[in-house]
Amino acid sequence: MPRRIRSRPLSAWRDPEVVFLARFAEAPYVVWLDGGADAVSGVSVIAAAHAGSEFVTADAARGTVTSSAPLAAGDVASTVAASVFDVLAGRLPHAGPGAPSRADDARGLGEAPLGWFGWFGYELGARLNDVAASAAETPDAAFLFVDRAIVFDHGARTVRL
Repeated sequence: MPRRIRSRPLSAWRDPEVVFLARFAEAPYVVWLDGGADAVSGVSVIAAAHAGSEFVTADAARGTVTSSAPLAAGDVASTVAASVFDVLAGRLPHAGPGAPSRADDARGLGEAPLGWFGWFGYELGARLNDVAASAAETPDAAFLFVDRAIVFDHGARTVRL
């Protein structure tokens, strides 16, 4: 059964940059989607890996995907021959009991910005479109599964966990 998504508002507005610098600047696996310093609408999201977080990288030239829980004690990475798209889709939680509902929306919880956060590199796009690309030292894709986040609503000037 999927876990229930819980949301807790904070009592006052916090600037996302101040929160990031105070709490997450040294984190080895962190996500920061920033609405901008002068944002008056939209949201910013900050999340960091914990011991149970999954991290996925792809090597398009080899056609492999590596999964790990890098902050877990004794983590052993596992590499499989697969498409990064198939791996990410196969690990998405499915709607079911405990998933957010319209009732949650009516109480102001909104859509929870949880799931896979990351990026697809230029080299992956080039390979998918049969365009020449140089080898890169970075992965062709890297994604962190986020199951907890801090959400800053710039329009409402609210913060929730």
